[in-house]
Amino acid sequence: MEKGDAIRFVKGTYRGHVGWTNKAKRATSRGMIAVIVLLDKKTKKVKATKVKRTSIRKPLTEPTSKEQAAVQQHSDLELAMIKHAELWAEMGTIDTAKVVKLFEDELFAAQKRQRRAGKCRFVTCPALKRKADDDADDDADVSVDSHY
Repeated sequence: MEKGDAIRFVKGTYRGHVGWTNKAKRATSRGMIAVIVLLDKKTKKVKATKVKRTSIRKPLTEPTSKEQAAVQQHSDLELAMIKHAELWAEMGTIDTAKVVKLFEDELFAAQKRQRRAGKCRFVTCPALKRKADDDADDDADVSVDSHY
């Protein structure tokens, strides 16, 4: 096993774990990649295995927006985005701006329904809090903790 780039697992058996690409092995199956999974942070137990390429993403970085923070703090949102992107990609060549507009329309309608129902999720974004603290003298109107 030779650790390569750091990764995180967003789908499958190792969802929620972190690990690395395995530079010592090549995946033999199409669509698969050799990885090293960190199974236990305390004992540093790892496992070399193969997973679908669609199951991994780059490590998370500090969010710079409420939307990035929401995706990081609510993994089901990220999974839904991945799934919908894959479904749209199956359509072949499409106008992404028109897809974004369709999604935007649905999002606005869903926001109205959620507000009426009183459903929300809590999201914290430390980067925005620091910015708000830095801009406090400028009377910045930045929402730091948001309910979605």
